[in-house]
Amino acid sequence: KRNMIMLLNACLITLSIVYVLLCLTLKTEPFNFKSQDTGDYIINSAVIFIFSPFLWIVLFYYSNHFFKNIRVRKNAKLKSYKGYTYYRDDLNKISPSIIMYLSKMSIETRTIISATILKLKLMGYIKENINTLYVTEKETDDLPESDKLVLSSLSNGVFHQREYKKLVKKEALDSKYIKPNKHGKFIKIIKMLIIITLPIIFMGISYKLDNYAFNNYRFYEKDNGINYLKLTNRKHIEKLYYNNDIDINDYYYTTIEIDGEEEISYNYAYIRADRLKYPVVMFSRFLYLLAPISILVFILLCFISAFKLTEQIIYFNKEYYRTVEGKKLLNKAYALKNYLKDYSIMKYRSEDELILWEYYMVYAVVLDVNTKIKNEVVEKYLQYISVY
Repeated sequence: KRNMIMLLNACLITLSIVYVLLCLTLKTEPFNFKSQDTGDYIINSAVIFIFSPFLWIVLFYYSNHFFKNIRVRKNAKLKSYKGYTYYRDDLNKISPSIIMYLSKMSIETRTIISATILKLKLMGYIKENINTLYVTEKETDDLPESDKLVLSSLSNGVFHQREYKKLVKKEALDSKYIKPNKHGKFIKIIKMLIIITLPIIFMGISYKLDNYAFNNYRFYEKDNGINYLKLTNRKHIEKLYYNNDIDINDYYYTTIEIDGEEEISYNYAYIRADRLKYPVVMFSRFLYLLAPISILVFILLCFISAFKLTEQIIYFNKEYYRTVEGKKLLNKAYALKNYLKDYSIMKYRSEDELILWEYYMVYAVVLDVNTKIKNEVVEKYLQYISVY
């Protein structure tokens, strides 16, 4: 599947390049460089891009992949019938406290203690004997510090929730699932304003560049059927005139009759537009190319700015915010949560799934799948610890 996606990406990129090259070769809009007002040129170019189905298909495809990787999908589904095993093995490496914190950006102490005790019991670190829980002598080197604190609290009978929350946040930070949202409200507002104004500033710069190109370089088709680049800036004309590498026949010329003799009159403000070997021609083409390219970049900037602005608003009052890795992990947790919601249809479950039911109860508690189960687990295990 990964190879197929890479092949599809390569094909789309190749087709996009071919599309632009064909537009340039056939001189179709918005690559038809002719004399027109800057504003009209940008508007016409934007219309062509907006109503080009191929460009929108490519843009939608890549933007969808981009946002799919970095957004939290509460409606995430298991990848396949056996997907629960994949997610179980992946999530089993993570403490339930991390999953709860990523889900709510906060910790419900009573719930997470009960879910952690249940998981540690399933992993053999805790044993239950006639309404009594006791910690086994199993090595705890592989456990995160937050889980070790739960074990020691179970032995002591006292749980310090402030210390526990600090450990959970530290583990989430060390695992790069979250990042600190350090800046104050003033800086956050400034960042939001920058995000909003960046596309506008970019469009303004693009307009200025295109206006500069229109005022200094214009393309005309003369009566001899040849396209010429007209220079309107005197300094540019003088620089071109004194350039000894330019073929005199590449200037626009006419034949005039003086005293009965035909003479050639050269206009040094016009040079053939197809002579890309001359820097001035190449530079003018590049300037005119910036207009359609800037429109595409502007659209992409709008997408990215909208996403970043939404993210800033959501995490405005939060101490931390999720990283891309944190969102990916949370998407797996939500996929398992949606799977657990339908778990009550027992006749459709395989033997492997039914055996794993007690394991799934850990995530049913952490992710609030079933309130009744959650309350039962909390009531069962919290009686052994006093929370402070």
